[in-house]
Amino acid sequence: MYQTLLPCLWLLLTMLMTASNDYETKTGREKENKDSRASSLCVCMKYTIQWNQIELSCSTVQRGLESLTKSAKERARAFVQTSTRLWGVVYDNINFTLRKASQRLDSTTQQLNATTSALFALPSRFTRAAYASAMSIAARNAREGRRRDLTLDSLRPTAEQQARFMEAITHNVRMILLDLSPGIAKHRRRARRLRAEAKKRKPVIRVLSHEKTEFYPLPALAQEEASVGGTIQVVLKIFVTLLGLAEEIVETELRLLVGDWLTIRNLRLMRDELMDELTSFRRMEWVQEASMPFHFQLNAMYMLFRTHLGHPSTNNPSSLEHHRTLLRRAKLDPKKPEYNKAKELAWHSLVARVLDCTRVILTYESHTQLTKWRPKWDEFEDVVQQIVARFASTQAAHDALDAGDEVLAHSILYMRDSLMFFEFCDAIRDADVGRMWGVYDFWVFMMRGAGCHNYANELLEMKAQFTHRSWLVNRWGKAARSIPTDLYLEHNNGFLKNMFAAQGANASMEYVQDKSSACVEILRSLAQDVATHFAVADFKRRHHEVDFQGDLKALLVDLASEKVHTFQSDRRVPPHTTSRTRSKKYRPTTAVRDILLEGMTSLVHSGMFDHWLNRGDDRDEEEEDSNDTPPIRVPTNEDFITGTAFDDPNGRMDVEYRDDGDSMANHTHEADTEEVEIEDNDI
Repeated sequence: MYQTLLPCLWLLLTMLMTASNDYETKTGREKENKDSRASSLCVCMKYTIQWNQIELSCSTVQRGLESLTKSAKERARAFVQTSTRLWGVVYDNINFTLRKASQRLDSTTQQLNATTSALFALPSRFTRAAYASAMSIAARNAREGRRRDLTLDSLRPTAEQQARFMEAITHNVRMILLDLSPGIAKHRRRARRLRAEAKKRKPVIRVLSHEKTEFYPLPALAQEEASVGGTIQVVLKIFVTLLGLAEEIVETELRLLVGDWLTIRNLRLMRDELMDELTSFRRMEWVQEASMPFHFQLNAMYMLFRTHLGHPSTNNPSSLEHHRTLLRRAKLDPKKPEYNKAKELAWHSLVARVLDCTRVILTYESHTQLTKWRPKWDEFEDVVQQIVARFASTQAAHDALDAGDEVLAHSILYMRDSLMFFEFCDAIRDADVGRMWGVYDFWVFMMRGAGCHNYANELLEMKAQFTHRSWLVNRWGKAARSIPTDLYLEHNNGFLKNMFAAQGANASMEYVQDKSSACVEILRSLAQDVATHFAVADFKRRHHEVDFQGDLKALLVDLASEKVHTFQSDRRVPPHTTSRTRSKKYRPTTAVRDILLEGMTSLVHSGMFDHWLNRGDDRDEEEEDSNDTPPIRVPTNEDFITGTAFDDPNGRMDVEYRDDGDSMANHTHEADTEEVEIEDNDI
């Protein structure tokens, strides 16, 4: 029946789609792509007829997923065994909550905790032959003592580093004006000329290649990695069970493991825990950990909001809280805001401030006059340089503070800090590791000043271990499309939880392990290929931001009415009062904070750098001071005399046999106790 009806339906629809309509009859012009649409419909009908004769059961689909998982693991093993390129492993935890609306003893809400991982190849120029010394375990062990060579003077940004940073944020201001200034955007020919000049001045330090990265997702492990013991099991299972490497092969060179701060911390604690094992493999000397950039982005956003969010009671028109309220955005956690929403608010606020500073420099009364501003390059560059010097520099912020305008000072510091954050994001997209490390040079102090001590310490570790190294991946092999390695795994986890999540009885740990986690890449490719075959694919799959011109105008009106970027003396931003009492010595007088200066002060004068430097080196200090310490006294039997029945194997112990009620009544009597002989076997 279907074979009879479907061809007839296809013929009817093809005739309707290719027939002339009233528009074509009236204008005499035939619509385009009519034949291609009819061909696509023909293909759909053909596949429907063929698939109608194929019976595909659920068990067949499940066996197919298991086969894909097995194939993915075999491909990863083959790459590890045959490739001459360096490779690394990224892993992270993933949590599923299987909720039950009607809970019973045999059907309750469950929390599934697993560890997902993926193997990734470094760019083709990173070969084992070229980097043999860098991957040597003996060479790494010989460099361990050099951690103490890091000094405070080497951390302070040099004049060259500061000049590079100012050049970087200057280029970011250029691009904001080129993209979002209304007058430039409307004059396309002028905009193209300005963009060509700006492209010549874009800072480039050390760019990785944009070649497509090879990924090999691995099956998930039913093992949590949040503890040191769990980390040990995860690392062993990844290299021995999943990749099938022998212990003798694993310990021949360093193995790169990357992740977030918790992952890196547990890897270091794991080596400390196993330092007394007999073999190099069991001591995990071959593990080389490295932090990845995405979680630094995440904590940099926390840093921005802890510093510049503000509080409604302070009535600060330059705070992010004021802009959030004005735009009617959802409330955000001041310590750990949701990343995407926080990033949008920070970006919109920054763009509005840059445009308002442009209005102030051009002496316009309203932001609407910016539609008439169509500058040539010299005028455009002069405005950009003035914005950076007057409204995005540390010196300008402290000048405003000294003059008594704390609102202007707060806005200047926010522009400096947010421009630094978005410079880091642009550097990641361009795979410019040199620009990324240029931001790290300042974040090592700023994260300390904002209270993000874990990642501030991690930056110190990176500076002590690696010099200008990082790992980025590129799924598409295109310029300006690089992403952090840990973000790639977060994307995979998102697909596992949403697009490829099992339903009903299949929602289990076994499904995640054996049927979905290792198939993410192939399932994404399959979905894209099928959609492309039927001409329904959306090739522009990148995230596009919703138009925010209305929000931008509201912010510009508010900034102009509050005269945020116009100097006014005696504008204070009082600190938020809390119930927590502090001494007068540490009581702040203003809510405006320069976390760069505070971080430098805490490292230099508060002893935090010395604390970090000596942290984890207790074993070395004991070996160095062993000649000055007195000899260790061996304890004797007299040291263990406790005055109880356990001191003498043949002694007696009084045992209370009364119940608690009698004991509470305090009815003491000699007959209430009995003597019990204690033998050696009972102790």
